[in-house]
Amino acid sequence: MAQRDVVLRWIEEFGRLIARLLRRGAAGDLDQALEEIDRATTDLLGGLAPLVPRLDAASAATLLDDPERIFAWAQLLELRGIVREARGDLAAAAADRTRALDLAREACRRGRIPRPDWAEWVSARSQERPGG
Repeated sequence: MAQRDVVLRWIEEFGRLIARLLRRGAAGDLDQALEEIDRATTDLLGGLAPLVPRLDAASAATLLDDPERIFAWAQLLELRGIVREARGDLAAAAADRTRALDLAREACRRGRIPRPDWAEWVSARSQERPGG
């Protein structure tokens, strides 16, 4: 439980950092935000970082085998999608956000206990994307 709380606080803090960089809106800030997201993703995924992004969401989730880690990755992908959208890379942004939603659904499905906060996150993003 403590590890989950640390990860969630870390993601929240990271989200605030990205929001500050987005508010400034300078291209260098957006580049820095992407670098930070990519670094955090590599740290989160560990040795699986080169492999799991190439897999479909269900297979990646099976390898990660930890709903907390899967959901954290989904949140990082959502942040990356937001930054890419701000940079004008709409196709990459949509791909990141779709992947984030797929992974978050996997995390919800694999969780041992129901997580209403995760379900709300998925629901909010599903409503943003018709057919999502």
